[in-house]
Amino acid sequence: MKALLRLGLGITGLLAIGLVLAAGEVKMTATDGVKVYGVQGNATGKSRGLMLLFHSADESHEEYDSSAPRFNKIGFDTLAIDQRSGGYKSRTAQEYKQSASYNDVLPDLEAALAWAGTNAPGKRVIVVGSSYSAALVFLLAANHQGEIAAVMSFSPDEYLTPMGVVKESAQQVKVPVFISSARREASKAREILEAVGGSDKVQFVPNGSGVHGAFALVTPPSMSDEYWVAVKRFLTKFQ
Repeated sequence: MKALLRLGLGITGLLAIGLVLAAGEVKMTATDGVKVYGVQGNATGKSRGLMLLFHSADESHEEYDSSAPRFNKIGFDTLAIDQRSGGYKSRTAQEYKQSASYNDVLPDLEAALAWAGTNAPGKRVIVVGSSYSAALVFLLAANHQGEIAAVMSFSPDEYLTPMGVVKESAQQVKVPVFISSARREASKAREILEAVGGSDKVQFVPNGSGVHGAFALVTPPSMSDEYWVAVKRFLTKFQ
């Protein structure tokens, strides 16, 4: 198996190690030494940017198994990671062998961002969060100004501690933001949207009941198509 070891220092001094393995598998090391695993995919044709895909509770990178190829098809490279707070399919969580709060996962997201800075220098980075990671992406964007081109957040809420930290972080985010959710979650999602500091922000509310998190992108076409129309419209700004 051919492997390439890459070492890089991010804009903020974040140090991470990225190891590209077989079949698109990627291994990184967070600043606290935790091994973070992921799977990358390449854009079809010219790349419009790199999307970092973060999963919801009790899940893994497989949450994006069907949506990542669709992002690839419309021109975006992807990196979907396994987080230390994840399900039994999350290799990162299995090797971590400890309980992890949602807040504890932020270094995993930072490792992915550092990997992007080293392995895709100069490429626009769009971060995508689902459920609890939909909250974490606002902390990530607030802490790494200038490294992230856009935020896409599926079903965000105040899942983190202390209460209110998601809105506080959102106030510092000036890049374009897309927020969506199930219909029943729309009011909570709107609170996050209204807190966003930038003016380029949009909320999509489904006509039907919708679906929680990024699983909205992988439901049957009768439920997911309207989400994809909204997502593609948002992404037209990245040509």
